[in-house]
Formats: sequence, structure tokens, C-alpha cells
Amino acid sequence: MPWIGLISSVGCAAILLYLLKKCLKQKLVIRSKTVLITGSSSGLGEALARRFFSEQCQLILVARRLDRLEKLRNELMASEPSYPKPHLIQLDLCELSTLNDKLKNIGSVDILINNAGQSQRGSVIETKFDIDTQIINLNYLSLVALTKIVLSSMTERRTGCIVNISSLQGLIAVPERSTYSASKHAVQAFSDSLRMELAELGLNDIHICVISPSYIKTELAQQASSAANKTSNNMSSAYEPSYVAERILKAIQYKETDVLICPFHQRLVIWLRFFWPYLFFRLMIIRNKRLKSRQSNR
Repeated sequence: MPWIGLISSVGCAAILLYLLKKCLKQKLVIRSKTVLITGSSSGLGEALARRFFSEQCQLILVARRLDRLEKLRNELMASEPSYPKPHLIQLDLCELSTLNDKLKNIGSVDILINNAGQSQRGSVIETKFDIDTQIINLNYLSLVALTKIVLSSMTERRTGCIVNISSLQGLIAVPERSTYSASKHAVQAFSDSLRMELAELGLNDIHICVISPSYIKTELAQQASSAANKTSNNMSSAYEPSYVAERILKAIQYKETDVLICPFHQRLVIWLRFFWPYLFFRLMIIRNKRLKSRQSNR
């Protein structure tokens, strides 16, 4: 059929243009940059710390668990003693009023990676409001606060990079993840607005990147806060933190704005949400019922 040939031609042309644009785009040099990573004591944050340390970056590692940070730093320095020694900051990002004071002496940051986050599983009815507040404070408001802290020096230097770790559920919502999904939708919207505002000011060299991964094999995914004590059924197909960290490094190097890390069928689900919402909602309800049925039969 003629329309199939037309779609194929348009698709091939789009792919070729994307590859050409990527080949021509200048690659950012990461080596020796100052990189601040939140939630860096485990999971994706730890993988990011290891990857950027291998690029001889000056790391500023932020997390609640100082013992984990110290262990990570010792391992890194044992592997490469001549590399810059990571600076550690013990900080509970939920304590928003303390952030300015705790981070006032960090100096200029070249790359900020807002990685810290908390997951949630439980219905709107079952989840207590203090859990909702905690998730919004950590996943969204602390990200906004940290962005504002580093943004002033970035605007003065007219350069920098802010990477916000969102989620596939920052693009679509599913049952039992209401507050988590809401916090990640907020991250996406905040990042989009900030990117446009900086462009309007002519600050195009301040790169705003949103990373939206599917499930990652981390403590965040395995130990999600849950009013109903439910467990995840998605870890078998989850991505390794090292793979996601490598993808984030590439996104920074090539100044990508929105990076989706998920299998093809989940990309189709995002498409379905916007172009056939009724079917999307029906499928998500059916999927959730099946998951609950499997859990009850264990």
C-alpha cells in the first residue's frame, strides 16, 4: 500500500537526520568537571559516582548515610589514588530549610545530578498524607532547591548542566503510584519550564536534561514505601545501574534534553496514553488487577 511506503520513507529520513545531527554535535568534555550527585550512597547514585570518578571529575557526593559515602570514597581512592578526592556531604534532603546552609560552601558546580528519590506503592486511600509529603519534598522540592542553589553561579558563568532523574512514571501514571508519579510529573514540568526560560535569556549553554528510566535494580525499587506492604514484580526486567549511568554520561556529553530508557513496548504505552487515553486507562486497570491477583495467590 502507498501509505506504508510513505511512512517507511518518513521514518528512515527521521532516523538519518537524528544520526546526522548527533554526529555533527560537539561532544562535551567531562574530564575534570565538578559534579554534584545526590543520593550517591547506593544504587544509581553510586553507579554515577563510579562512572564520573573514572573521568577524573571532582565529585561532591550527597546522601544521608555517611558511612556508605565513606566506604564508596575509600574504594574509589584505593582504585585510583591520584584522582581528585571526592568531597562528602551528609544531608537529609527532606529537611528543606537546611539545604542553603549545608551547601553554601560547595563553590561552582559544573554538573548537578538530582538523583535522590523515594518510591511509593499504595493506593491514594491507603497512603498516609505524611508519606505523600515526604515523597514530594524529596523527589521534587529538594530538586528545585538544589537547582536554584547551583543555578546562580551557572548563570554568571553562562554554562553548566543540570540532570534531573525522573521516571517513566513522570510521563504516564499507573495505579498504586499516585504520589510518586505526581512528583516525577512535576520534575518534568519544572525542567521543561526552566529550559525554556534559560533559552529566552540566551543561556543556551546551560543544559537541562531529564532522564526517564523504567525500572532500575536499586534499593529504591526494591524497598519502596508502601502503606499496603506490596512488592514489585518488575525487577526481573530492570536495568543495571551501571548501564543507566553510562547512558546519562552520554546524554550530558551530547546535550540531550529528554532521555527515555525503557523497552519498546513501554514507549508504545506512552504513545497510547496521549493518542488513545480510554484504551490506556482500561489496560492499566486490567494490568493492576492481574498484579493484585498474582500477589494474593502467593
